[in-house]
Amino acid sequence: MTIEDNEQYYARRVGQELDLAAAATDPAVKAIHLNLAARYATLRERSVLPHGGPVEGSEG
Repeated sequence: MTIEDNEQYYARRVGQELDLAAAATDPAVKAIHLNLAARYATLRERSVLPHGGPVEGSEG
């Protein structure tokens, strides 16, 4: 996979998890999907950085 492919995959997964969170009626399930969306968003950000470096402000 190329970096662009990774970015597209993670972007798609963010959208899917947000859609699932919006459709969830159980607050615990909604929270799980929102957490997954946040993780995919972080992975997407990292996939576009040179050499997979840290995202600004995420140190520590």
